[in-house]
Amino acid sequence: MIQRNRFSFPTIDINVFENKLRTYVLTQKYAAYLNSNAKQNSCTYSKIYAFGSRNAFECDSAGDLNAAASFISNPDWKFIAVAYNFKNLFHKNHTSIPASISFPKLAVFVPEFVFFVEDEIVLETYLDFAAAEELVHRIANIQDTEQHKNLVASEVIPQLSKADYLARATKILEHIQAGDFYEINFCFPFQTKILNPNINALYSALNSKSEAPFSGFFKWHESAVISSSPERFLRKQGLKITSQPIKGTARRSSEAEIDEQLKAALKSNAKERAENVMIVDLVRNDLSKVATKNSVRVEELCEIYSFKQVHQMISTISCQLRADASFFDILEATFPMGSMTGAPKVEAMKWIDLYEPSARGMYSGSFGYMAPNGDFDLNVIIRSILCDTKSGETTFSVGSAITANADPAEEYQECLLKAKAMIEVLNPISVEQVR
Repeated sequence: MIQRNRFSFPTIDINVFENKLRTYVLTQKYAAYLNSNAKQNSCTYSKIYAFGSRNAFECDSAGDLNAAASFISNPDWKFIAVAYNFKNLFHKNHTSIPASISFPKLAVFVPEFVFFVEDEIVLETYLDFAAAEELVHRIANIQDTEQHKNLVASEVIPQLSKADYLARATKILEHIQAGDFYEINFCFPFQTKILNPNINALYSALNSKSEAPFSGFFKWHESAVISSSPERFLRKQGLKITSQPIKGTARRSSEAEIDEQLKAALKSNAKERAENVMIVDLVRNDLSKVATKNSVRVEELCEIYSFKQVHQMISTISCQLRADASFFDILEATFPMGSMTGAPKVEAMKWIDLYEPSARGMYSGSFGYMAPNGDFDLNVIIRSILCDTKSGETTFSVGSAITANADPAEEYQECLLKAKAMIEVLNPISVEQVR
């Protein structure tokens, strides 16, 4: 197999070049940008830009899985997006409602170009140095254009009223009391429409509010996911698999003493810890399906991670992967992530389809990279905006875990807390209107 060439460009002004690079990347049919915001959460790379396509693959049915497995097994850089309804290929309960922003169940592309931004600009490509230098020069000479300041022409509208949310959450509590399931992650979308969508401007505004470790965007034809996700779904390093589910959220305060009190209160919150532990047990069970014997470990239980907008309760579970376990074996065992479904997972998914007002689409799916050696790092698509760049249709979803001790009114307020940054980016006027 022909190897990629790796070239560095140490004299380039990174800050100037990077904004032009994002503009250029988004002109391509296939594009991904992964930003760990200074390698938070032990991410391997600071920033990765991938675009162009040597090859691309869509998987929308169980009949596509063998071809997808063959495509993914090729040792090269691959950028992957997995929609929530990819679960339909493995589980009997099928989400049949179409999503408002169209994506394949699984989308994978092998990029022509992979840029790494660390202390300098590095490019991996099949081009020789002269052609690579010409590309870098062309990007560096893109004319700056003013980003749209007014991104949205209409208000951001929740697709469930507060009263409807409370009614549905109350019914979910009745199911929990009847023993139908223990926990469910109940979500609902917000919708708006953007005039002249500018994905770069949307991403920049969203990231400036959150600076999350698994932020970035993934563009597939005219559809885009713009993410400020704090959550890792799965990471593979050699034969080690790590998952870091989030369950438990508290707001931040600008006053240090109050902020510490909020953090301590989250740490000791019995309800939030119970939610988190339920999902830890679920993830342990999922990983055991592809792990070597007795290798599943809980490395962190209910630790508090602080981000710009919120404190989060995160646990870290790992295992040693069986040598014969493929990428799709891992997905079949673990997807969708338990933090976005509930427990038991399959039963929770059935009730999600009944109680949520619309299909999740890419929300609570995942995107990320797979390196040539087969290592990968995939996020959970939360705190993310989905946009059709042609029509301007735009949506995002929020949710919370409902357990036996949940108060529907408090859960609704948690959803609004999670929605706050995205509403402020899209249309600040709408913030007060949805309270």
